Amino acid sequence: MQNPAAEIEKIINDLTTTPSSEVQKQTVFKYFTDNAAYDHPLVHLAPGKNSRDNLLNFYRVYHTFTYVHKIEVNSIDFNKENNHLVIDLWETASPKFFLPYTIKMRLIVVLNLDKRGELYFISKQEDYFPLQDIAQIIPFGGLFVRTLKAFNSFVGQAVGTSLHYAGLV
Repeated sequence: MQNPAAEIEKIINDLTTTPSSEVQKQTVFKYFTDNAAYDHPLVHLAPGKNSRDNLLNFYRVYHTFTYVHKIEVNSIDFNKENNHLVIDLWETASPKFFLPYTIKMRLIVVLNLDKRGELYFISKQEDYFPLQDIAQIIPFGGLFVRTLKAFNSFVGQAVGTSLHYAGLV
C-alpha cells in the first residue's frame, strides 16, 4: 500500500465480501508480509515462516462458511509514527450452511504495518469484537450476554451505592 488509510477499505472488501477466492488469495499475498500474524477472539496465528499461507486458509474458511453482506467503515486512523492502522467498522454477515439468520457486528481492526521502501505491508492483524456481538454467532448468545451485562451493571451499582452509604468507600 502506498496510502494505507485510502486503500484499506477496498482491501477489507476484497478479503471479506468478494465471491472470488482468487481475488482473496491475491489480496493476502499482495498486502500481508510472508510472516504475518493474526489475532482474533476465536483464532490465533503466530508469526512465522510462511504464516501468510495459514492466514489465507483462515480467510478461506471464513469465506466458505460465512456470507458477508456488507462492510460499513466508520473510521480509519493511520498513525505514521508507529505504523499502525486502526479501522472501526460494522460487518453484516450470515452463516452459509447453518441457521438462516443475519448478524451485525462491530469490529475494531488494528493493523501493524511494515514499511518497505515506499510501500506498507500488513505484518499483524488484531480483531476486537464486543462480547455481545461475537456471541451472536450462537443463537440467543447476544441476548444472553446483554442480559448478563445488564444484571451485572445493576448489581455493581447497588453494591457500589451500598458501600458508599456504609462509609466503606
